[in-house]
Amino acid sequence: MNNVVGRYLKGGSEQRLYRSIFELIVFQWLNDLAINPGNETEEPERTLALASFSGSIKDATILTEENI
Repeated sequence: MNNVVGRYLKGGSEQRLYRSIFELIVFQWLNDLAINPGNETEEPERTLALASFSGSIKDATILTEENI
């Protein structure tokens, strides 16, 4: 997840992450995967595409725990 965190968090993935910030990053990343599943040039998206996850999440609605 260092690659993902580094893309979404200004200042890089080396700083300490609080749970709420990490959850927001994962939420945004999953939303981006659902909206634009064809972007598999980097890891972990490349591995997820090989496992057919990217196609499965296409057009999905990502919910947070509060929304379940």
